[in-house]
Amino acid sequence: MRCRGYQACQNKRIMCSFHQPLHMKYKLQMEPARVLEMVKEASAMRGAFCDDVEWSAEDATRTEADFSLRTVEAAMRRRSR
Repeated sequence: MRCRGYQACQNKRIMCSFHQPLHMKYKLQMEPARVLEMVKEASAMRGAFCDDVEWSAEDATRTEADFSLRTVEAAMRRRSR
């Protein structure tokens, strides 16, 4: 993860998102399992940069509810550590 210039920011926030199936396949070129792993990795790393991490669902109405739930739960579990 590249974060050059991030240290100079006064109000640090990391913004992450998860995607609907077509975005995962064509935009990210990743399987849902890999996207879920990336959510876990990003959530676990948050303490190295800041405590303000914002999660959002890109195109949430087209994201499968089960995947959204698993993603949010994974982020929350990692965030609470």
